[in-house]
Amino acid sequence: MVVFYGYSQDIHFSQFYSSPSTLNPATTGNFGGDYRVSGIYRRQWKATVNPSDDYVKNEGAITKPYATYNIAVDLPLFLGDHKFGGGLMVFSDETGNIELNKQKFKIITTKTVGSISYLKNVKGHQISIGFQPALTVKQVEVDENGTGAGNGIKDGIYDSSIDYWRLMDDEFTDGALSSASGNTFNYFDFNAGAMWSKDFGKFEPVIGLAMFHIVNPKTSVLGDDTRLPNRNVVSFGGTYELNQELFIMPNVLFMTHKRVHDLVYGFNIGYNLDDIMLNGKVEFNYIYAGPQIRHSAQNVDALIFTIGANLKRWNIGLSRDITLSRLQSGTSSQHGTWEVSVIFTKPETLLEKKAIPCERY
Repeated sequence: MVVFYGYSQDIHFSQFYSSPSTLNPATTGNFGGDYRVSGIYRRQWKATVNPSDDYVKNEGAITKPYATYNIAVDLPLFLGDHKFGGGLMVFSDETGNIELNKQKFKIITTKTVGSISYLKNVKGHQISIGFQPALTVKQVEVDENGTGAGNGIKDGIYDSSIDYWRLMDDEFTDGALSSASGNTFNYFDFNAGAMWSKDFGKFEPVIGLAMFHIVNPKTSVLGDDTRLPNRNVVSFGGTYELNQELFIMPNVLFMTHKRVHDLVYGFNIGYNLDDIMLNGKVEFNYIYAGPQIRHSAQNVDALIFTIGANLKRWNIGLSRDITLSRLQSGTSSQHGTWEVSVIFTKPETLLEKKAIPCERY
């Protein structure tokens, strides 16, 4: 289990393909349209686990779910025959009530991220590179009246900004953690990425490479020199047409974050619904649904089911994660993990010859 190492992945979404700004900086402005607004929200209930008790013994359920959302806007920018992309993203993550050493606390993380990219069509190959400077603000809130013996685990892994093993020391916890309550911690970060795609007729693959936390920022809420290691991301997607009605959209995401590895793979099957109207007002382009599997290095962590629809300018998706790992017994199956995504794309008004669309992201 990832718990053995005490490190973690960054927050990522099951519908990673519907959150382009958090997937790869090179997705900025990389679509056909005047501008794009995307939002995604993830809500999950997790178990509390005592890491000193074989890593898997349940100590009770966290009473408040983890909540994560991301809102982004981006648009293509033209300078002569050159195409650029610009965007802005706001990301927020609030842990549930983490119970440790008779103290209950939570960490609220807010990121404000700018994005810029350059896109080029080279003999039919769509190539883009992108960069993201970011400012992250962390806030610690401690409930001195909280009790508990476990710790919060998100997606079966730790928050890399928290040294849980140090926090289990009574003397350390009573001092440093309590003094951190109400304080904010800021740090600068930087991400970069590149993407490639090509239209082969029935199939248009999209491959992305990205590196996050290039500057290895100091991130500890406890005031020590803990730094965030690089997170490397490889993504693959695309659209393959089976016939006029059906198409397949494969989804693959592989991430490494120090000694932690994460793999998500699956597909969505789409069905074209041209000229189908809802209440005479809403026109469908297509609907889609499909499964995914999430792996860590040692476990099959979760099975993910997604359904969605494209309504001309809008794309809406809903997914549910079903835990398969040993943490399943400590996770509330009644609430589970839900995720909803929405993307709005303003139709393009510029000349078509200037567009370098990549409809996958």
